[in-house]
Amino acid sequence: MLQSKWGGLAMCLMCSKFSTRPQNKRMLKVLETCIRWYSFAIYAMFHRADRIYQLCQFYCISGCIT
Repeated sequence: MLQSKWGGLAMCLMCSKFSTRPQNKRMLKVLETCIRWYSFAIYAMFHRADRIYQLCQFYCISGCIT
């Protein structure tokens, strides 16, 4: 389960990195920060790690698909 979550975030990161759209470049910074929060939350066994993951997914969708 955890592996698939990381895979999804990695795909988003790649999408943002290789995009030429300016709004995606801004979103990349937000997404990188979000992923840092998520990795810290997992490391600290923070009970809201899933909530942070959902937030990262939101940024991902905003930055890549739209």
